[in-house]
Amino acid sequence: MKQKITIQDLNSLTPEQKQNLNSLWKPEKFDHAVASICKDIINEVYEDYEFVIGDIKIYSGYKILLYDILSTSEEELEDSGSEEASINSDSDCSSPKGTEDNNFDEDGADEDQGFESSDEMGLDFYRPISFIKDECLPLLTIGQMIEILRKNSPTIGQFYLFADAGDNFCEIGNRSHSNDYGFDLESNELCDVLWELIKSTL
Repeated sequence: MKQKITIQDLNSLTPEQKQNLNSLWKPEKFDHAVASICKDIINEVYEDYEFVIGDIKIYSGYKILLYDILSTSEEELEDSGSEEASINSDSDCSSPKGTEDNNFDEDGADEDQGFESSDEMGLDFYRPISFIKDECLPLLTIGQMIEILRKNSPTIGQFYLFADAGDNFCEIGNRSHSNDYGFDLESNELCDVLWELIKSTL
């Protein structure tokens, strides 16, 4: 069973749809996301890079920085110590496509700080440890898509979910019928209802 969308799914979006998706996305630790990183700075070759969020930091009061869980250790995050250190951890090739240099070069930090080189990819390739949230897109799970649809009605089609575990039920969507059937109980969390159904199979 497919658990989350793919990079190919994201590539089917228009630029406007990608921007809207980024606005709807509230990143959390362990979310899967995609960034476009510089593979060849001379020829301006960029490549989609899938990563898992290991930590989230806010700098300049409102900008969100997402840290790759695979290339950032807990000690490195603790040693950053300040917003300036977080900002200066990136340079030209670390930023996703379209990010300007002046976002990160306030104090003239060493341009290699915050990178992991990849010998397999050649000297021109550096894997950054962090990405700007505005330049990333989420690989949404089924649960995340349900949460978005619970808050935002689709412009076409219908979204409706109903799960029943006896007296414990959940109803989500824009075609709520629970009152029509005379239910006295309020709708519960989908996770709790599904867990009750799982327990009944054990």
